[in-house]
Amino acid sequence: MANKIGKAKEATLQFFKTANPQDEFFLVSFNDRAELISAFTNSADDLQSRLLSASGKGRTALLDAIYLGLSEMHTARNNKRALLIISDGGDNNSRYNEKDIKRLVRRRILNCIRSAYLTRSGIGAVLQKNSMVPLCSMK
Repeated sequence: MANKIGKAKEATLQFFKTANPQDEFFLVSFNDRAELISAFTNSADDLQSRLLSASGKGRTALLDAIYLGLSEMHTARNNKRALLIISDGGDNNSRYNEKDIKRLVRRRILNCIRSAYLTRSGIGAVLQKNSMVPLCSMK
């Protein structure tokens, strides 16, 4: 488990390195439940420090984290939005299901939501375009 979390953190730090100064981010942590750790900020450094203190334990409320992330995205200032999810495992503890997620996406009318999952092949899989799984594509 610790190795998966370490790889997930490393992948996220690599993602922050590709950011533009005007990009904004928020951070949702999830294990048994999803929790908003930081609202939108332009400070990738602040989120990096919060991310480094995160630890993996318990079950995985992945769909709850996606739902919370999508709900938070309506406060974004930028028109182009993406939701990057890095997890050490699949969902096994969410209140929400895939239908709830799709319903929320349709309601929010987001341009495009994509999520990436850390796979056994490591960090490269997260950052490669072919590892991205579209949840929706709406205009």
